[in-house]
Amino acid sequence: MLRRLATICLLLGLSFPVGCERSAQQPQGGTCQSITWGGFNGTPECAGIAASVIQAQHRTCLQDSDCALLAANACSAHAVNAQALPAYSNHPPPCNHPLAGMCIPVPWRAVCQQGCCSPSSAPPPPTF
Repeated sequence: MLRRLATICLLLGLSFPVGCERSAQQPQGGTCQSITWGGFNGTPECAGIAASVIQAQHRTCLQDSDCALLAANACSAHAVNAQALPAYSNHPPPCNHPLAGMCIPVPWRAVCQQGCCSPSSAPPPPTF
């Protein structure tokens, strides 16, 4: 009897997806990973910058417009969801290796790839 009641409750619970809608205010995603800021880490100042972490929940998105580019320079860039941008806006770009030479300037943009904000140097798709 108890098993039958549990089965009925489970079926009813699955039949009514209450609370499963994604909020437009807070992008959700479960596939993003935390990433380190990266870059050259051979000086104490740069080591601290390189070891900084962008939290996984700050990278979640549903579409490109949810994402914002930050810490972009000619060699690298990062992207986070727009709501998390203030938490990283004062963070300097990753350090470049002093012997690496100059990077060719790249027109970075923030994109939502598989639910995670990422920097991209690919041109945007055409709009018609």
